[in-house]
Amino acid sequence: MIHRCVGSGAPYHLYIVDCDNHRIQVFNPVDGSYIRSIGQGKGAGPGQLNRPISCTALLGPEGGISELYVSEQENHRVSVFDMATGAFQRHIGAGRGANAGQMVQPQGIALSLGGVASQGGDHLLYVSDWGNHRIQIFNTRTGAHVCYLGVGELSMPCGMRIHKATDNRSLLFVTDYGNKRIQVFEV
Repeated sequence: MIHRCVGSGAPYHLYIVDCDNHRIQVFNPVDGSYIRSIGQGKGAGPGQLNRPISCTALLGPEGGISELYVSEQENHRVSVFDMATGAFQRHIGAGRGANAGQMVQPQGIALSLGGVASQGGDHLLYVSDWGNHRIQIFNTRTGAHVCYLGVGELSMPCGMRIHKATDNRSLLFVTDYGNKRIQVFEV
């Protein structure tokens, strides 16, 4: 994933999910130079990662806080880090399980503004809840579970991407791995 770096001389940074080393590596995409790692090694504590699978970023206004969201397959949660410093901020998700906010091996993640469960303009985080065969939606500011998407329609959802259609609708494309198809939801 390539994102604009806030508060740095480099215009862009490349964020690479290093699953087996339990970290996110950050590089300069122009010259390939290493910048830093995000994550404090394998574990379940604050700032530690256990099999990160996907990441996405919420960029704040120039000079504002920008956050990196990382889905963790084995910790059954999403960890949030400050993009400028790599410092751990908080967790989203209530651990392993099938209740609201709980996940089983989350995979892909995507961010959107408003949508089906608009939270007064707050950003929404879509998480493919692989083991529970659904998409969960969280408020990024509060971390609260908002709602489900695709319950009874998905089997082992993994990758996701939100796309703005020409008619201004936001569409969520989900890799429906178990059903061997791509499903599209209006969000």
